[in-house]
Parts: sequence; structure tokens; C-alpha cells
Amino acid sequence: MATLTDDQLGMTMAVGTAVVWSAAVILLRRGVEVGAAAANLFKNAVGTILIAATLVLAAPEQALGIPLADVAILALSGILGIAIGDVLFLAALRRLGASWMALLDCAYAPTVVLAAVLWLGEPLSRGFALGSALVVVGLVVATWRRGAREPVGAGLLLGLAAIVAVAVGVVIAKPALERTGLIAATAIRLCAGLVAQALVHLPSARLRRSFTVFRNREAARSLLPAAVLGTWLSMILWLGGTKYTAASTAAVLNQTATVFTLLGARFVLGEPVPARRWWGAVLAIAGALTVAIDGLGG
Repeated sequence: MATLTDDQLGMTMAVGTAVVWSAAVILLRRGVEVGAAAANLFKNAVGTILIAATLVLAAPEQALGIPLADVAILALSGILGIAIGDVLFLAALRRLGASWMALLDCAYAPTVVLAAVLWLGEPLSRGFALGSALVVVGLVVATWRRGAREPVGAGLLLGLAAIVAVAVGVVIAKPALERTGLIAATAIRLCAGLVAQALVHLPSARLRRSFTVFRNREAARSLLPAAVLGTWLSMILWLGGTKYTAASTAAVLNQTATVFTLLGARFVLGEPVPARRWWGAVLAIAGALTVAIDGLGG
């Protein structure tokens, strides 16, 4: 039986991230409305418990011998992506809705690519450049409606800030990820993000208000599936994609989450999706396949 190369495994995990994260976004949109900080605290607490159990039961050896410098980098990555990025994302999602967030999310792959070129010195092949362009153009076509107003104000700023925080967070973690076991690296990021969020809210009444979500059975039941998919499983897949293939390649394949979110919005949430968005989805998928084929050929 043939085994996957690191690049193939990374690309497979990156596409898996897109599918799982899209399902989590749909669950968050149709769930009980709670504050962004409370929702983030709940899903990160659940994810931390699950990843800690996974580490103890499946890969305890990964927790041994991690250099302190790598722990610090992974912790910083977690603070940027989880304590800051996720809270900003959820706040923007509440203000703008899934469709506009899908449009803003088009900035993710270019941001990761730029950060990877500047921080990691990753090269840009012709196939990658073409695939990236197709994905970005496809996603803009898929989420753009003629005559629609641009989102303005706090929602736009929050959404863009979230994307930058998450993208920079994962790129700076790439070297440490390559030297650290996947489950252990995920655990460090999650724990750091959870602790940082709790410390930020500790001096105020926000922390107490955020903890009320754990006592709200309806909200907890609504958020639990999204926490399992959107924090525990998607983070393992997301970091795995970044660990095993180029950060820029993983980012473009991650970007196809917008296509899956559009499918979920149409067939799960019942939102109208015009034909223009389906054509955009075709372009985005073509771009993702171009990147994947280019990576396999390399």
C-alpha cells in the first residue's frame, strides 16, 4: 500500500482543514448567539481538554525534549491566532455575517504567502502563482455582488485584523512546527491562547460573564460541535498542513474553505447563493487543484 509523502499529507490536511472549518462556521452561525469572548473561551477550553487527552493517550512522547525557544514561538503563535485572532473573527462574524466574512477571508492566502516569502524565504513557482491568482479571483467573484455596499466600520477592521493575526501567527510557527510533534505543538498553542485570553479578562467582570456560557445548557450544546470541529480537529489539520508542506501552499488550499462555506450557507442555512458565486467557486477549486498538482510535481 502506497504511503503519502510529507507534501501530499500536508496538502490533504490543508484541504481537510477547509472542510472541517467551514462546517464549524456554519454551526457557529446557526447556533445560539453569545458574545465573541464567551464563545471563544468555551471552544478553546473544550479544544484544550480534547488536545490534552489526545496528547496523553496517543502521543505522550511528543511532550518530551521540546526546546524552550520553540515553546515560546508556539505560545506566541497561539496568542496571536487564538487569544487575538479568534476573538476578532467571531466579533466580525457577528457584525458582518458569513458572506462578507467569506469575502474578507480572501485576504488570508495572500497574507500568508507574503509573510512566508518575507519570514521564511519560501520561493514562488509559476504553478503556485497561477493557482493563487485563480483562488483569490475565484473567491472574489464568488462573494461579490454588483451594487452591494462594501462593509465599513468596526466589522471590516475586526475581520481584517483577525485574518492578519491568524496568518502571521501560523507563519512564525512554521520552523518550530517542523521540529515539534504535531499534537504537542497544537497543545502548546491552544494552552497559550486560552491562558492569554483568561489573563486579559481577569481584571474585569468579562471573565465571569464569559464563564456563564458553561452554565447555559442551550448555548453549550450549540457551541460544543463547533468547538470539537473548529478548535480541536481543524487546528490539528491546519497545523499539520503547515508543518508538512510549504506554508504558502497550505494557505491556498485552506482558502477553499470559502467554497465549502458557500455550499453550507446555501444547503444548510438556506441562504440564497447567486450563479456568480458558483462560477467563482469553480475558479477557486481550479486554483486549488493547480497548486496541488504543482506541489505533487515538485
